[in-house]
This record gives sequence, structure tokens and C-alpha cells, in this order.
Amino acid sequence: MHIIHRGIVNKKFKENTLNSFKKSFNLGFGIETDIHLTQDNKFICFHDFTLNRIFKKKLSVKNLDYSYIKKISINKKKPIPLLSEVLQASKNKLPLLIEIKPYFSSKNLKKLIHETSKYKKCISLLINGSKAENASSINIISVFVANARANPTLCCIPPDN
Repeated sequence: MHIIHRGIVNKKFKENTLNSFKKSFNLGFGIETDIHLTQDNKFICFHDFTLNRIFKKKLSVKNLDYSYIKKISINKKKPIPLLSEVLQASKNKLPLLIEIKPYFSSKNLKKLIHETSKYKKCISLLINGSKAENASSINIISVFVANARANPTLCCIPPDN
């Protein structure tokens, strides 16, 4: 199984857009994407912490409502999708590897697990350097596995020394 990083990217398809993800799925590929939480608590598929690289706006994703991000991204013809839209586009048939980029509270991690739990091919990663509320001081890689037939689980894997 092949996983396409940020979806199919070329002149026609821009990174982390719903169209690039749909094209990946139509070709039989899973996708990898990063997620951030907006100020109004929406999970969006976007790589960067700010809008600067893609949209030339020095604004932090966490300080913006999704409606504002959506307006900017549509105007620039690079619409940033909600995680829920990408999950629906996968039709629960192809893998989604989701990297949790910023700090998420326990409440938001639970919300993420709930939102992804019916998608059996969805895996969310909390990578070294990311922080979760109440996480051990030990440097860990955490993998959240959401499976439709089981309760979501959390696996903590210590890094190699």
C-alpha cells in the first residue's frame, strides 16, 4: 500500500487540498496529512503552523476561525479541508495517516479519537516534540489507532536510544 505525503501534488493539484486527497484516493493511494486545530475547534488538514508559506500571511492557524482560513484558501485556489471532509472522501477504504502537529489538550485528543473512530484505516500520530496534556515527561511517540470494531486505543512507544 502506498501513502501519498500531503496528497497528489503537481500543477493541477496543490498540497493538502481536498482535490489532491480525492485524486490520491481515486488512484488507490492512502494519504498522509498533518492536522491543526483552529480557534473555533475545527480540525483542518494543513502542514504549517502559520499561513505564511502558502498564503503569504503571517497568521497562526490556532488563532483563526476556520471560516477565515477557508475564505483565504479558496480565494487563493488552495482550499484547506476539514479533517471530516477528508475522512468522508476516503470512504473508509484507504489509509489515512494523520500527524498531530501542535499541542492538543486531552479534551481535543478525545474529540479527535471520536471523530476518527468509525474510520478503520485511520491512524493518528503524536510525534516526538509534540506535547499532550498530562503526557509523561519521558520522550514518547504515541500512536492513536481508531478502529470501527474496537475501542480507540493509545499506544506509547519509547524512542530508540
